[in-house]
Amino acid sequence: MASVIRGSGESTLGGALDVQGVLTYEDVTSVDAVGIITAQAGVDISNTIVPNNDSTIRYDDTDFVINVDPNNVRGSSKFKINVDTVNAVTIDDNRRIGIGTNNPDELLEVGNGTAVGGLKVSGQSTGITDEGLTFDWVSSGSAARFFSESAGDSIIQFYTTSSGTRGERLRITSDGKIGIGTDNPQAQFDMLHGAIRLSRTASYTSHVEFGITHAGASDYGSLYFDNSNATGDYVFRTTSSNSEKLRITSDGRVLLGIQTPRAGVFNTNLITPFFQMESAGQVDHNRMMTLVSNPGSTGGYEPVFIFGKSRGTSAGDFGAVGNNDGLGIISFQGADGAELVEAARISAAVDGAVNTANDMPGRLDFWVTKDGASAPVNPTMRIHNTGYMNVGGYIDSNDINRLNGINSLQGTHIATISGYQSTGGSTQDTMLFNAVNASGSANASGCAVKVYRNDTTLRSINAAGTVNTGGNDYAEYMVKAGDFTIAKGDICGVNAQGKLTNVFADAVTFVVKSTDPSYVGGDTWDTAAGEEPGGYDDTRTGEELEAAKVAYQEQLEIVRQTVDRIAFSGQTPVNVTGSTPGQHIIPTANSDGSISGTAKSEGDLTLAEYMSSVGKVIAIEEDGRAKIIVKVS
Repeated sequence: MASVIRGSGESTLGGALDVQGVLTYEDVTSVDAVGIITAQAGVDISNTIVPNNDSTIRYDDTDFVINVDPNNVRGSSKFKINVDTVNAVTIDDNRRIGIGTNNPDELLEVGNGTAVGGLKVSGQSTGITDEGLTFDWVSSGSAARFFSESAGDSIIQFYTTSSGTRGERLRITSDGKIGIGTDNPQAQFDMLHGAIRLSRTASYTSHVEFGITHAGASDYGSLYFDNSNATGDYVFRTTSSNSEKLRITSDGRVLLGIQTPRAGVFNTNLITPFFQMESAGQVDHNRMMTLVSNPGSTGGYEPVFIFGKSRGTSAGDFGAVGNNDGLGIISFQGADGAELVEAARISAAVDGAVNTANDMPGRLDFWVTKDGASAPVNPTMRIHNTGYMNVGGYIDSNDINRLNGINSLQGTHIATISGYQSTGGSTQDTMLFNAVNASGSANASGCAVKVYRNDTTLRSINAAGTVNTGGNDYAEYMVKAGDFTIAKGDICGVNAQGKLTNVFADAVTFVVKSTDPSYVGGDTWDTAAGEEPGGYDDTRTGEELEAAKVAYQEQLEIVRQTVDRIAFSGQTPVNVTGSTPGQHIIPTANSDGSISGTAKSEGDLTLAEYMSSVGKVIAIEEDGRAKIIVKVS
């Protein structure tokens, strides 16, 4: 039978205590609980204990046990700890612990559904919070924060244990750098002696791979570093087949469309290029390189493809190049069944001394391989820094076989065609193309094209058909006997010395000055002006040469005034008016002794007048002048 205590006082009980009223502990430190205390629901055990079978508190030598509704009388029961009437800790019947929440969703939940909450391990220091480890909610959102805090700099370190030895695996420094394998990261993310692998399969064991896939698990593309041979290549893959598209080899070669560097692509196995692009099984031009610029404005900003060279020994050097230094080659090749063989080439080189900064004279050479040869031997065409161009495979520093741009100065050859007997033999101009003025008039050489003669046959042009010209008469240059002017169509005389005269009494015969010649003989008068500047052996500078050309033009004009072109056949107007077709033009003396002409009909002519006539009238020009068929008396 249980002991019963009614009223108040002190009692010592050896069996169960049945409390029908309120049991108050005045000195809780003196309570020696050995048995079982049961309490009814609703009893505040901080003040009273009501014994029943709903909950128990027990100490059984090894464990201190609190049982909440052990017989499941109440259904879903919870064990709660409240502080100041506010729930602090809750344990539900699913063994879920909630701190700050009455309804935990996980085995351990910290928070109350708001931005307030977190897990914190702190050093409990004064001043700035020296927190060893803190989990927190960002007050302005739902993101979580994990941080360490101290009065100085703080870091976060992650350790693992391997074979009983603890070691640091990751560190976040005070300035936000992340280090893996290093306790002193030098970049925002620094991984030492490590590898990163993002891969769809587990088959790759000796490389680092970054792969991108979509929901269907097909590859959009990947990049991997193959280190299986301790050297390593970088490989880029694309498309659903995950096929290789680009490779960077361990020695720095870039391969596009090919996995193994091709050797022997220039001058018989001498070169393995650093960049190779190939295609397989394609018939279209799928291996083209395109440089396109879209500057959004006119002028400049065009695409540029640069070949550069220095005499330096390392990257970034600017060792000055010198004359004849090659600057770049574009080579065109075809496979002969065993290797690629060069068929043609375009090359650039320094073409002169590099004397000062920004002084870089250059030339272009064009090469072709002859039938039966394996490579070009000599350039077939060269463009010099002067603008001259050599053609035909005979390349000379003096610009033999040159073609140069138009120069307004008369006497400048814009194209020269030369021939030679053999390599090393003498060279002789064959044809010159000369500059002309804006109206197309002849230049200092008296022509737009000059053809030289054969020294043996004395022939210059041999035409199988007719030669058509724009002129109406055929003339020859004759030297004047004095300083006077003869107008086109004027009648003049020839004196006993074979020179032109405008004095009737000095003439032994009479002629007419040409008005529109198509052929001109005696065209050697310009030799009296001296040698034309700009020859092959002319070593003068550009400024000196330009001054010499000006002086030559002045002297040439002086010599030109000493000669004139006289019509010896063909049709030409004569400065005589009042005639009719069929009449003859008879030279007559003016009152001052000069020479003019008079028209006479054949029936009125004396024999002497007919013999001295300069021609027969065939038409009348619009200005009234007589047009004659030239007759040389």
